[in-house]
Amino acid sequence: MRNTLTALLVCVMSTAMAQTYSVGHSSVNFKDAARSGGFSINGGLTVPTGGTGRNIGTEIYYPATSAGDNTPFSPGVFPLVIIGHGFAMGWDSYKTLTDSLVKNGYVVALPRTEGSLLPAPSHLDFGKDLAKVAELAEAMGSPLIGKLNGRAAIGGHSMGGGATFLSDAFAPANVKCYFTFAAAETNPKATTAAKAITRPHLVMAGTYDCVAPPAQHQDLMWDSLLLSTCKTYINITKAYHCAFADNNFNCGFGEGTCITAGGLSSTAQQGIVRMYLNPYLDYYLKQICPAWTKFNNLIDTATISTVEQVCNVTIPSNAAITGDNFFCNGSSTTLSASPAGFNYIWNDNTTAATLSASTAGTYSLVVGNGTCLLPSVSVSVSENFPPFLPSSITGNDTVCSGISNINLSVVNQSGVTFNWTLPNGWNINSGTGTNVIVVTSGNAGGQVSVTAQNDCGTTTSSQKGIVVVPSNLGTPSAITGSGSICPGTSGWYSIPAVSGADTYNWSLPQGWSGAPLDSTAILITSGATGGSLSVVAVNGCGNSSPAAQNITALPLPTISAINGTENVCEGSGAGIYYAAITTNVDSFAWSVPGNWSFVGANQNTSTPIINVNSSGNISLTVYNACGSAQFQQPIAVVDTPQPVAVVQGNGVTCTTNAVSYQWYFNGNLLPNETAQSIPVVTSSGNYSVVVSDVNGCVGSSQPVNFTIIGLEDISPVGGLVMYPNPLPEDGTLWLQCSPSQVGEMLSIVDLNGRVLVSKPITALQTKLKDLNLSADVYLVQAGGTIQKLVVE
Repeated sequence: MRNTLTALLVCVMSTAMAQTYSVGHSSVNFKDAARSGGFSINGGLTVPTGGTGRNIGTEIYYPATSAGDNTPFSPGVFPLVIIGHGFAMGWDSYKTLTDSLVKNGYVVALPRTEGSLLPAPSHLDFGKDLAKVAELAEAMGSPLIGKLNGRAAIGGHSMGGGATFLSDAFAPANVKCYFTFAAAETNPKATTAAKAITRPHLVMAGTYDCVAPPAQHQDLMWDSLLLSTCKTYINITKAYHCAFADNNFNCGFGEGTCITAGGLSSTAQQGIVRMYLNPYLDYYLKQICPAWTKFNNLIDTATISTVEQVCNVTIPSNAAITGDNFFCNGSSTTLSASPAGFNYIWNDNTTAATLSASTAGTYSLVVGNGTCLLPSVSVSVSENFPPFLPSSITGNDTVCSGISNINLSVVNQSGVTFNWTLPNGWNINSGTGTNVIVVTSGNAGGQVSVTAQNDCGTTTSSQKGIVVVPSNLGTPSAITGSGSICPGTSGWYSIPAVSGADTYNWSLPQGWSGAPLDSTAILITSGATGGSLSVVAVNGCGNSSPAAQNITALPLPTISAINGTENVCEGSGAGIYYAAITTNVDSFAWSVPGNWSFVGANQNTSTPIINVNSSGNISLTVYNACGSAQFQQPIAVVDTPQPVAVVQGNGVTCTTNAVSYQWYFNGNLLPNETAQSIPVVTSSGNYSVVVSDVNGCVGSSQPVNFTIIGLEDISPVGGLVMYPNPLPEDGTLWLQCSPSQVGEMLSIVDLNGRVLVSKPITALQTKLKDLNLSADVYLVQAGGTIQKLVVE
């Protein structure tokens, strides 16, 4: 059966090829054993044949590898066209048509029988001869066997056209259609035979035919084709009877008696014939579907002919095989032929509209309408198997959040769709349905799963857990721990864990130390100064913003000094005030030698009052939260100075060296008398001196008496003599100056430094009157000389 289909497809393909063939020729004698008589050509004469059976001498023209007699056939198989000649016309009157058909890929058979004038030709025998050639052309022993495609057409001109109608009763099944040119009525009548014809028929006539006018011949035959599945009538305008063939004397002589001038030439008329005949035969014999469309378009648009057609032909187009081109192992797929409503031949030679395919391979289909076939279409059908469980998912176990270039993959399987499921908030960027996807991570991890699916099933899933590390870690919460710390001491500081963090980096103030540095808590030891303690959370995707706390380094207490008397004068140690110079001190603890004592309960203050009774050390310990400090101050008890005042010359002096001096007269302080001596004493009385030494100790001398008798008792000092002294009650004072003092200023100043009198010295003797001075001692100065003036 497959070989038959292959041969059919080769036929369809070969006949569809647009190829021009060379014309080969051969003479063949077909023998109809069931009949006797007949004629053959002998030396150019037609002579009757005797004996049993009827010889049907036939000229065969065929597609050949080269032109000529008995040349080899061209490769392939070809349709057969049998042409019956007209009355008293030879087979060679149709050479133009024959050559055209052969070059177009047809084998043309032209029986030579019934070609004589006398005896009169037998129309019935000629019709049988046409049918018998169609039968015997593919019979055993025929030289055409193996060269034909199994489809034939019978046609004829004039008498041959009428005989074509008669041949239908004897024509074999391989005759698929008929065509006639100016068919003439026969005996028996062709019009009667036409009534039984069911096969398609193309009737061609000419409006200038006066031998077999259409009204008396072809019109009647057309009307009698009542059962034909498709009949077409073409009446060519101005076409002649004989011009359907090449020039023939007998036909031309007969038509010449009635011809109408101005008709078509034989060349033009035969061109019109071939224009219609070629697609007609291509459709029925070569089974070319588009040929019918071409033929019908010519019919529909005819302008040089009168056309009638009664036909019900539907031409298929766009052949296709629909349905799944695979089947699952152990199952099958149904292939459907398209378009619907036509004839089908599958590659297994079944003809149903569907085919069940359960074996992998190529399936082909030819779609036809019973006459023509579309080119074969095919589809490859594969046997599919359920997919395998996807392999382990390849990809990172830990990813950062919000990352858009994460690759996940499994081993690929052909023809399989991979269905991926991602954690909430994740997205597939590319690769949906494939074994490799590129995804964007969400804020949380979870299970990634994938199943493999094809039309044969879906697997269970392969899974992979992926941890998501935050790309933007949240800032750690506030650091817990003391805001202040003592230097060199340790304290714990901590934060709550940050979600997604792997480690923590702590930053300490300069000079501080601490460990560990990668957890949520740290034990730190403070340095000397405070600063900022900060921490950031860290993971593989980056660092968080820092959390920070400012920590104050509490200072240790310090004592820089103890202010107060370091050298206590003997006998003056009671109630001495001392003050500690300290910083960062919360409390004080003083201690003194055992024979000392504190005045009041003030030994825990910064300023105690102490009774110092002997040399010794004052000790102070100060405290704050961070510790203590100590300081010791030595205190010495030193001797009090014992000054001695004596009269020396006109004044008094202190015989004891001291740091400072202060003279007193009769127990009263003498202003400005702070020198070790008073060179000139101007008043009689008791003089004493108070001195202080380097230790600040003060001693007083015993008074010394100094008596002034009169002015004469005062030795001139520096040339200045002043009298009377003390000043009398009338306030008159005489001054005796030296010549060098003339021109100097004379001043009288009280002991508080107030200038009471000031005037220039103009003479060696000066009298001052009405001096209103209170009882006291005054200083009289002339230039650089000073004298004391006493007022009682």
